[in-house]
Amino acid sequence: MTDRQTDRQTDRQTDRQTDRSISAIRFIAFVFIVTCHILQYLDDELAWWFNVGVQMFLFISGYLYGCKYFEKQIDIPKFYKKRITKILLPYFFVIVIVLLIHVFVLHESFSKMTVFQLAICNTFLPGGEHLWFVPTILICYIITPIIIQFFTKADKQTSFIVSFIVICVSAFITFRFFVVYYNPACIICYIIGIACGVNTQKHFIKIKIVNIFLLLLTSQSILQIINNYCYQIINPENTYYKIWCDFNHVWLGIAIFIVLKFIFSKIKFDNSKIFVVALNTSDKYSYEGYLVHQFMILGPLSLMSLTNILALNIILIVLLICIFAVVVKTFELLVTKVSKGKI
Repeated sequence: MTDRQTDRQTDRQTDRQTDRSISAIRFIAFVFIVTCHILQYLDDELAWWFNVGVQMFLFISGYLYGCKYFEKQIDIPKFYKKRITKILLPYFFVIVIVLLIHVFVLHESFSKMTVFQLAICNTFLPGGEHLWFVPTILICYIITPIIIQFFTKADKQTSFIVSFIVICVSAFITFRFFVVYYNPACIICYIIGIACGVNTQKHFIKIKIVNIFLLLLTSQSILQIINNYCYQIINPENTYYKIWCDFNHVWLGIAIFIVLKFIFSKIKFDNSKIFVVALNTSDKYSYEGYLVHQFMILGPLSLMSLTNILALNIILIVLLICIFAVVVKTFELLVTKVSKGKI
């Protein structure tokens, strides 16, 4: 085996190990989100800190696309078709099932306008408020080719930094003042993920410097904690304070990613078949699990008070999340095969 072949094999092993570490972080982000909604049901303030799992998801998505397309032309029609189908197909399946349960089991009625808004991801069913993430990740995917094009044109550190600043400022202005349905902090979290992914491959800025800078930004969360729980200097309902807090959540989510990636990159997940199977399964079903989980925790379909034993209720909910995630995924794969004429 030549030195070049050895280097390629080493790179593939490193990439696979990196993927495992990111898979582990994605699983933890999912656990954070489920925990957040359980704590929300229990009216525990910690819920609003565990929901940082969403920012972790957004950053991971952007990071992976940045790593993948850092020097490759995106087939835009194919990219849109694949991503939009992957997001909307299971979403519609879940929404239709839950809507039917509300109508025929709970005997609730919904206007045609509500059904239309559900179809365009513009409103939510009771217990499904977490699905705000669906239109958010969709808009992130829609702007991905534009963002990637900016970064792939960068050929040195200065142009990379300028591109990053222009993209972030443009995104903030657009989603803060014009397309106000979306939270600009979440969109920028995704953009930072893309930038970090591209930088990981092209090394415009030393990764250690980027990580240190992002970790330092997280220290602002301490100020937020002091203001919210100790000495209320600024009204938490202040509009600008809320924006600042939203971005604090972004820094916190990214910081958790950085720390966990450093730790998990030291672990040889591939040496354990159990870890490999568990992480592959988590990757495969995490989105579907996200779609269904909150309906069983909050809202009229909640199972949190199914028995008098809280721990048992939580265990049952976790099991049902796994089962329903598999059901949704099976439907998704079936429809995909039918549409391709494989069945």
